[in-house]
This record gives sequence, structure tokens and C-alpha cells, in this order.
Amino acid sequence: MEKYDLRKYYLQRYIYSGDPEVLKEAEGRIATEEWDEWRIGVLIESEQGFFDTEEEKLPDQIYSEIRRDFFYLNLNPRQSLLLFKDQKADYRLLANHLYLALRRIYTTRLHLAVSREFSRKEELPELLRELEKQMEEKYYHMDTHVFYSDVNEVVGTELRDSQIIQWIAQDIGRKDLQKLSYHYNLLVDKYKENSRFSAMYVRFVFSNVLQVLFEEKPFAKGRSLAGEVERLYRAVTIEELLNVTDENIKEYEAFLLRYEEESQDKVTEIRRRIEEHCEQTYSTQKLADQVGLEPGYLNYFFRKRYGMSLKRFLRICRMEKAGQLLTGTDEPEAVISARTGFRNQGYFERSFLEYYGKTVEEYREEGRKKPE
Repeated sequence: MEKYDLRKYYLQRYIYSGDPEVLKEAEGRIATEEWDEWRIGVLIESEQGFFDTEEEKLPDQIYSEIRRDFFYLNLNPRQSLLLFKDQKADYRLLANHLYLALRRIYTTRLHLAVSREFSRKEELPELLRELEKQMEEKYYHMDTHVFYSDVNEVVGTELRDSQIIQWIAQDIGRKDLQKLSYHYNLLVDKYKENSRFSAMYVRFVFSNVLQVLFEEKPFAKGRSLAGEVERLYRAVTIEELLNVTDENIKEYEAFLLRYEEESQDKVTEIRRRIEEHCEQTYSTQKLADQVGLEPGYLNYFFRKRYGMSLKRFLRICRMEKAGQLLTGTDEPEAVISARTGFRNQGYFERSFLEYYGKTVEEYREEGRKKPE
């Protein structure tokens, strides 16, 4: 058995058993000093026997995505453990980045759990139990794929990189260029004159900016995320690195303005459809599919052009039509409710009162009193 395999053999035995005799035996046969250098563990779990089939190429695939040194241990067909030495890193950011990368590459459903910081190899067995307990949260939070230890919080005034990246992702999702600029500059200011972090880690942080930009499918079309990340990792100075991310953000801003101009006719068409058929049930996804736009972009373009969301515009159309029918016809309230898209008459009455400040009966009575 090769030395590297022997190291994994003893590590796996010790992590699962917690037996001091196993650790003592390992110390007599291999150098375990590295075990004391590890500070953070990341457990990756699949719902299928994924790791045995991918063991040969997965460590290299992970390294190509995060560009950070780690020790890889395949625990069983459904679990693998990554062990890191670097303390000066935001492992929330790393885990989220890794999850998105693996999701992009593989179809297997994966979850990640990030440990607390530890300092001694004797903590490893308990650490694995803690990670597996964290992983149980996936049964209660179906839409969450990365879990963190509550005791792994950083105390202090410095913002986490993961928090800033999350804000940037939200800004991009909302198409809020002003806030995007503000939050991006928080990251720039943090690292432009900061020598506490390794150059590799700084590259990793800003590669996450590129990643969230390229999550926008219309923007990413015809562009190469891998090519831009490679440019970023080839940067020698912080100025060169920032030039790469600056260029991509400026290209996104230009793309958004251009895409808005190209989509004007589609936005107009959506408004016409809602006005003519306000009784129908609409969702942003359904409307977007009808004109070939991403839902987030349709909502953004519509709000920017008409000063309101699609949902609010639909509500106004329904209420205006209801008002016209109440004063222009003798149709019963239940019929008007249905004709304006309300399946529940009680909800129609509450919505009408909120919009007009009058009950349906009051509004109809006032309409009848008006001179022709």
C-alpha cells in the first residue's frame, strides 16, 4: 500500500472510531503532523453512490474550481471530506462557490456542510459527528444546500466575503446597478490595499464575482466564464485582477441597457395582453415564456418602463375593469368577480374596498346617482 493511501487508511479509521489506539498506531507508521495543521472541514454528501465512481477525477475537478490546497478523503460512496489549513479565508464563500461549480458540472444532488474551526487532530472524530448533524438540516430546509456551524461565526466589524458576494448576487438578480456598484466597491476597498490575504485567496474571492455575473443566462450567452476566470488567475497585480472584474461588470451594465432596448416590443406586448385579458391567471414565469424573456428581466424592464410591477399592474387592470362593469352593467357581483379574475368573491370584495375606499355596493350606488 502506498504511503498516501496508508495515510487515508489510518485517517478514515481514526475519524470513524475515535480510538486513541488507532491514532497511536498511525503515529508509529506515518507522519501525522499535517493532521494538526488542518483548521476547517467541509463534508460533501450525495443522495447516491457518487463518490466511488468519481474519486479519481473529483479532487482535481474541485481544485480547478477553488484553486486552494486541501486534503481529500473519500469516506464512503455517499460522503467525502475536504480538510483545509488556511484560516484566513471565508469558508462560507468557498462552500457556496464549490456547490455552484459542482451543480454546474454534475447532475447528482449534492449538499455541503462547513465545520467550526478546530486546532488539534484529536478533534477530528467529533468534528465528523458535528458535520453529519449539520447535514441533517437538509431534511428540514429543502431549498438549502450548504450548511454552516453556528460556532463558526467571525466576531468583529469586518464583513464576510460571503455576505458581500450574496449582496452582489441579489443586486444582479434585481438588476440594481447602483447597489451593485456600491457592494462591489466594498469588496474592492477591502482587498485593494490589504496584504493580509494570499494572492490566491484574493483571486478566488473575485472569481466569485464573475461566477454570480455569469449565473445570468442572457448575459452569459456566448461568453466564457472559464476564460474570464483564467484571465483573473493570470493577473500578477491587484490592479490587473480588478481590471478583469471591472470590465465584466461594465459589460454587464452595457448588456442590461442594450437588452432593455431590444425588449421594448416584448414588454409592450405583455402590457397589451394583461389589459385585454385581465381575468386570466398569470405568473411572471408564464408571461416571460410567452415572449421569450427570463422572468427577472421581464419584471425589471416592466417596472422600469411603467413604474410598477407586473403584479400591481394586473391588480389595477382588474380593479378598473370591475369599476367599469359595476357602473356600466347590471351584472351581479359574483359574475363581475369572476370576469375580473377573482375566484373568491370575499377576496374580490376586500381588494375592491382597499383599492377604491368603498364597498362594491357603495361604488355601484354612487355610479347610478351620477347624471348621464
